[in-house]
Parts: sequence; structure tokens; C-alpha cells
Amino acid sequence: MDVAKECGGLPLAIVTLGRALRDKNKVVWKQALQELQRSNPTNIKDMNAKVFTPLEMSYNYLESEEAKSCFLFCCLFPEGGSIHIDDLIRYGMGEGLFHDVNTLEEASGRVHTLIDKLKASCLLLEGKSDGWVQMHDVVRDVAISIASRHEHAFLVKAGVGLKEWPEIENPEKCKRISLANNKFKALPDSLFCPQLLTLNLEMNDSLREIPESFFMRMKALRVLDLCDTNISSLPLSMECLENLRTLWLDRCRELKDVALIGRLKKLEILCLRKSGVDKLPKEIGQLTNLKLLDLSNTKLEIIPPNVISRLIRLEELYMGDTFSQWEPKGAKDARKTSIGEIEFLTRLNALDVHVENINCMSQGGSISNPWKNLMKFHICIGGHYKYGKAQKFIKVENISLPIPYLVKSLFDITSELHLVRCGGLTNFANTHEMRGENLESLTINECGVMEHVISVEEEAPPLEFRRLEKLFLVRLENLKKICIGPLAARCLINLRVLEVSICKNLINILPSYLVKVLCNLEKLVVDDCQELLEVFNSEDPVEEHDLLTSLKKLKLENLPKLSSVWKGAIPMGSLHNLEELYVEGCESLVSFFSNGDPPTGFLGKLRIFSVIECMKLTRVLPSDLIQGLEALEEVEIHHCVDLQELFNSRCLKGGSVFLPQLRKLDLCNLPMLTSILEGDIPGDSIPNLEAVYVTKCHNLRYLFSPALAQCAAQLKLLSILSCEKMEKLIMGEICQSQLPPAGCFQNLQKLSIHECHGFKSLFSSSLARDLTCLNDLIVQNCHGMEVIITKEEGVADTGVLPQLKSLRLVDLPKLTSFYEEVSILNFHSLEFISLWSCRDLKWVPFGPQSAPNLKEVISEKWTELEELEWSDESVKSHFRSLFKEWFVPSQVM
Repeated sequence: MDVAKECGGLPLAIVTLGRALRDKNKVVWKQALQELQRSNPTNIKDMNAKVFTPLEMSYNYLESEEAKSCFLFCCLFPEGGSIHIDDLIRYGMGEGLFHDVNTLEEASGRVHTLIDKLKASCLLLEGKSDGWVQMHDVVRDVAISIASRHEHAFLVKAGVGLKEWPEIENPEKCKRISLANNKFKALPDSLFCPQLLTLNLEMNDSLREIPESFFMRMKALRVLDLCDTNISSLPLSMECLENLRTLWLDRCRELKDVALIGRLKKLEILCLRKSGVDKLPKEIGQLTNLKLLDLSNTKLEIIPPNVISRLIRLEELYMGDTFSQWEPKGAKDARKTSIGEIEFLTRLNALDVHVENINCMSQGGSISNPWKNLMKFHICIGGHYKYGKAQKFIKVENISLPIPYLVKSLFDITSELHLVRCGGLTNFANTHEMRGENLESLTINECGVMEHVISVEEEAPPLEFRRLEKLFLVRLENLKKICIGPLAARCLINLRVLEVSICKNLINILPSYLVKVLCNLEKLVVDDCQELLEVFNSEDPVEEHDLLTSLKKLKLENLPKLSSVWKGAIPMGSLHNLEELYVEGCESLVSFFSNGDPPTGFLGKLRIFSVIECMKLTRVLPSDLIQGLEALEEVEIHHCVDLQELFNSRCLKGGSVFLPQLRKLDLCNLPMLTSILEGDIPGDSIPNLEAVYVTKCHNLRYLFSPALAQCAAQLKLLSILSCEKMEKLIMGEICQSQLPPAGCFQNLQKLSIHECHGFKSLFSSSLARDLTCLNDLIVQNCHGMEVIITKEEGVADTGVLPQLKSLRLVDLPKLTSFYEEVSILNFHSLEFISLWSCRDLKWVPFGPQSAPNLKEVISEKWTELEELEWSDESVKSHFRSLFKEWFVPSQVM
């Protein structure tokens, strides 16, 4: 507690220092307290010393100098932005910060370890996505203060709007300068910084030229960042940077000639991503110490022969979405490099490359497997370049059997494989080159002759696919079955995602034997398979045990011949983890289950249920299944023209709560539906229902039964659109002798009624008194509406709609009054009123004190309001002062 007090009770200081002292003994805590009590930190403008000291102590408690250096390097980047971990790796490698680290892979491991420690100490935060980190603005200010001291000699003025080069105090002692994200257009002719190690000038997009002698007196420089500048050439003095290790020229779009870089013999990291370079100069081949070359997303058209092969220490080569016109190996008079040059890069472990012409990979290599050392790769062969996130990604397009050696040698080391328009490929067994031992994701697209994905042949070794987690099948016109023949042991055992799209001859997705195998399947999507009749089949004899117990999401779309989702008996416990079920465009679907109703407890974890455009469906779920839907939160039923029944509670057992988690109900274009609920429900049912949308349900005369209305106490939003026969919100109000249940809709905040011509009135006075939270009421285009609130005997007129802020009455030609027999009402919260096309309305229910907070009155013309009867001329004048003429809205938003 004493340490917390010394931190001034400030959460950032307490948490950061607390993390630093975590696992320390009492002696260390006592020393920390003493240091806090006697501290007199260097002042930072506008910073509380109670914040600075704990943060500096957290830095001091870091156990390694590498962690401290990594922390300080983070302040070189502009405030508030995310920092890419790869940037820290390349900065650190350039400066040689890491002990006993010789490769980029080792550096990456070291930096990730350091970042984990900094995050654990709350000195760094999680970034916007994987591979990024952030530094709190206050922590960054402390880092800059520490870094500016003599022993570190940082100068950081990033993102401060500088238009001119700043005055540098003691430039001969400066080691690191960051002037990133400023606005200066010119640099000094020369800069005397003999100890300068890092110079960051990125994101100065006004900078178009570097003076020829600028780098002449900074020969110690090891890291230079000129990303996102508009320089068009490199100065001659750059050849003086004999110790330069890292050079960044990303997004220098005006820069084309980089031949000068070839003189930087010690260069290890060269980044030209998205630069203007269109020809890689032969001088780059002199960079024999280069470990990383990034040419991604450039307009590179020419790489001369024998340049890449000379980069013998290269560990990472990135050429994604750029040069793809490789020459065949051994081509005479070749003007461009061949893919065979990569064989000479024996240290290469990361590769991103696009080979447009498959013939360039047809020749055998001089070594048995040129890819054997690759730890990360993104290789696209044929067709267009495709981006991917997997560390080991291959896309093969427009290739025919037999598969070239350089291609098939990749198949068994990749984790993600895309096959696009591969001629002659009828199934995987007939390739004889791929066992799929390491494959985690497989996409097959437009392989027109493929009949089966897995077809087991006697002479072929069994396909493994034991690690396969994702399988995507797209536009396979002749696909008949996913699998045929006995599967190898544990084949597809780890499949989690299966998506099948536009496979027009596929009849069944998961037959009995496959349903049994896919015990870890979590997501199944089937889309636009014109001949599909069923999704799951358990008709053939299978062991009596639960099936598809891991499936969480099922999405079925545009399956015009689908007659049932599950054919055959459903074993107890099957699909018990399904959370999301979407069915759309299945116009032949009559029932979800062909062999009677599913077992008890089926779909017990279902949260989202959506059915759209299933024209022949008469009911969505069996009545005895309703009581098991304890997790259901959202129901969406649209355009099911034969649907007659939504929910039926007749099979509810005593004490069962009806849909306890339901929050949203959305019904649209259900012309045969006559009621939302058949039967009675317990009083504590639907306790969480918050939003109801009902559109074009033309046979509904009422929305809620009295029991259902009583339960809807948490309802906040109710929208009814184009329900022609609807007369009342609650069934009991249709019969005047019955009063609505007390307390219903007590939390309703917004009510919108649009194009419902059967309504003559909206509320009874007793129901209106219960609407204590309603703040937005919209009634529009209801041509039968005569009165909004009907008068009931024994119900007081005061306290009606006390929270109403916005009232919109539009196109109600028969409306004669707002409150039957009552001329004056008090709306103390009302701020906005809109009256349009209510030609039979005689008066507005407002007196001089009725709406003291009214701010705006809207109508098409003032004359429409002027012709009303007013209780007082002062009210009319007040309305006139607030009036605004507006267009008639086509619909209520």
C-alpha cells in the first residue's frame, strides 16, 4: 500500500511498477519504496513526478540490457502508432544489439522474447493485430527522457510537425536520431555525427531530395530508414556508409535507380517494398553479406541473371506481387533470372515469390530438394499472385499432370495449398506425389474433371490428411462425392472447417461413414450446390454414438433441391454444441429432419437461428424441441411464404421456461403466419427479449398474446412494418372487455408502426400508462388509424408517456385525436414532434405548459398545423417559432 501511495494512486504507475516488482522479495520492495520517497526525477513538461519515477524504476528493473535497448528503440516511432515487431528485429540486427545472434531467425526469437517481457512489465501494450505492439503515450515520454541522456544519446522529435531541420545539441555525441513523420522539405548539406548509429527519417513525404554530401560525415551509421519519402535518387555520399547494415526504402515510389546500394558491402537488410524500382541492378549481386532482401509490391520487370545466386548469405527473400517473368533454367541469351538461382541460396529459410510460367519449374534441380531449409514460404505458381496468411503457403494454378519436380517437392512441406484450374486432376490418389502429411488447409478451385477429393486406389499409398484442419471446395463441376473408398486411419480426424461452394453435381455432403469420422468439425458451409439433396446422412448402419459433437456453425445457402438437412435417425447427443444455424435459399426444404423429430436436448446450445427464403417450410422447429433451446438469443425468419407456425409451447413440461435467452426476434414476409406463439407459457419466459421486428406478416391480427406480452418486460425496441391485417399489439385488446396485462412493455424505448392499415387505435390508456420508458414513437402510413390512445374508464389521464422525446405522426388520414376525449396532455420530456398528412386531426393535445422542452416542430407546410384547433394562441405561436419545413420521408429509419 505504501508503494501505491508513493505512485500517487495513479493506475498506470501502480500497475507498471507492480509488474516490475512481481516475484521480488520484501527487501527489493523496501528498496523501491525508499527510492520513490527520495526521488527527484528530471522533469518532463506536464508530467507528474508520481508517474515518471515508477515508470523509470520499471525500466531499471528490466533484467537485461537487450530488453532496455528494445524498450528505448520503441520511442523512435511516432506517438500513438503501432510498431511492427519486424521493424524492431531489423533495427536491432542493424545495430548489432543482440548477443550470440547470427541469423534473422535467431533475432526474431530474441525480440519476441524481449517483447513478451516488456508487455509483462506493462511497458508495451498489445498492438492492433498479431505482429504489432504499442507504447502508451506517457510511457513513450518517459522512454524519450531516458533515451536522451548522455549514455544513450537519442534525439527523438517524431511527429511534431517540424518544417525545418532542428538544431542538434552536441551532434558529435548523438547516436540515434528519429525525425519521422514531419514536414521538412530540405536536409542540411552535411551532418557531422561521427557516432550516429541509427537515423530515422521515414514518413517525411515532403522530402524530395537528399544533398549529395549529406552522409559524408556519419560513417558509423548502421541503420537508415527513408521509408515513405519522395526522394527520386540516392546521394553519392551514401557510399561513405561503409558500416551500414540496414537500409529501408519502402514506399519511395519515385526512386528507380538503386545501383549505388551495391557499394554498401556490409549491408545485411535491404527493404525496397512498394518502391519505384523497376529493374534490379546487377550491382546488387555484390551484396554478399545480405541476409534479407524485400522487393514486394514493386513494379520490378527485370532481374538480370546471376544476381540472386550471388547473394549466398541470403536468409529471407520477399518478392510477392512483383516480378514473375522468370526464365527457364539454362535458357540461351537469357535477359532475366531463372528460378533455379534460388538453389544456390543454401541459407534461405523464408521465401515469397510468384512464378507465372509453370514451364520455368519443369527442369529438375541440381540438388535433391531446393526447398528443404525453408521455414516460411509463400509461393504462387501460374495465374495471379494471391495473398495468404499461413507461414507455409502454396498456390498452384493452370497446371496439368504430371506435376514438375520443383512443384511436387513443395507439396509435402506446405501447410496451406491452393489448387486452381489443375487439368487432369480427378482426385488426390492419382497424383502419387502428395500424401498431405503436413497439410493444414486445402483449397481446390475450378478443377473441372475432379470427381472425388479423396479416392483410395489399391496401388497408391493411403492419403494421410491427419493434420488437415480446413478444406475448401469451390466450382468443382463434376464433383460427385468428397470421399470414396476406405479412409486411412485418422484421415481427416482434425478437420475443423469444411466449405463447399458451386459444386453443381454433388448430392450429399457427409454420408454416414464421413459423419462418423469428422468428430472435430466446427464449421460447415454449403453454398450454391444445385443438385444437393441432403447434408447429413445416418441411414447406413453406424455405431450408436453421438455425431458431430464439435460442430458450432452450420450455414446452408442456395440449395434449391435440398429436401432435408439430416436424413436418417439422429443419435442422442448429436450436434449438441451447435451455436449458429443459417439456412437460406433452400426452396424445396420441407423439414429439417426426414426421420421424425430429433432427440431431447438436441441443439441445446444454439444461439443464432436464421431461416431465409425456404418457400415450402411450414414450421421451423418441432414443438417438443422448443423447451431445449435454452441458449437461443437471435431468431431471424424471412421470406418463408408457407410458414404457418413459429413457436408452439404445447409440449412444454411443467416448470420449463420458454426461450430464456432470446434477445432478438426478426420476422419478415411470412404471409401465412397467424400467430407468433401457439399455447401458453410460464410467466418467467422470454425474460431477456429486447428487440422485435415484424415486416409483411399479412395474416397477423395481433403481435402478442396476453401471456407473451406480460413476459416481454425487457423489450426495448418494437418495429412493425406492412402488416395489413394487424389490429392491435396485444390479442386481448381486440376484445374491448379484456384489458391488457399490467406492466407489459414497461422498458420499451422505441415503437415504430408503418403501413399497418388494420389499426384503428394503438394503445388503450392503461397500456399507455405502462410505457414509462418510451422515448420514440413513430406511426406512419396507417390509413385506418383513428386515435393513438383510447380512453378507458377508471384510468387517470395523467402520467401518460412520461419519457417521450420524439413523436412522429405521418400520413394518418383518419386520425382525429391523439388521446380519445382528452384535449390536453403533459409531455415534459418531448423535444421533437412531426405531423404530416393527418387531414382529419382536429387539435393537438398541447397546452401552454404541455411541452416545456420542445425544440423542433416538423411538417410539410405550416398551413397544415395552422388549421388545427389550438387550446391557446400562445401554444400556436410557440410551435410556429420552432417550425421547420421538411420533405415527406419515404420510410421511417
